[in-house]
Amino acid sequence: LNLILIEIQRNTNIHYDFPSKEKNNRDCKFVKEYLDSHYTENITLDILSKESKMNKYYLVHAFKNYKGVSPINYLINRRLESKNLLETTNHSIAAIASMIGFSSQSYFSQSFKKNTFMTPNEYRRASRQI
Repeated sequence: LNLILIEIQRNTNIHYDFPSKEKNNRDCKFVKEYLDSHYTENITLDILSKESKMNKYYLVHAFKNYKGVSPINYLINRRLESKNLLETTNHSIAAIASMIGFSSQSYFSQSFKKNTFMTPNEYRRASRQI
């Protein structure tokens, strides 16, 4: 897209100001802070796009450059930081999944295992044996 805009600029009187890196970082910082404070809610790219006033495709690209992961993967990792609930409570896996924003217990378990290489139940048992 940038190459097309540059070519249009060269061949016409139309001028386009490319977004500054500082503005991108400010926008991405807003998205990160939004995810950090709303991670227990149902968040989609459409919601992030609306809140940040950024095109969702551009948002994904800019955020990945900013944090090294997509906004949705950042959100999943942020939710999984709450694994201490497995250690410190007797809530069911389904209840914990719901509390931290996962749409289902199976999606929570799948994400948890991908991140920690063990299921939530295995993690809970291991943490209580220490």
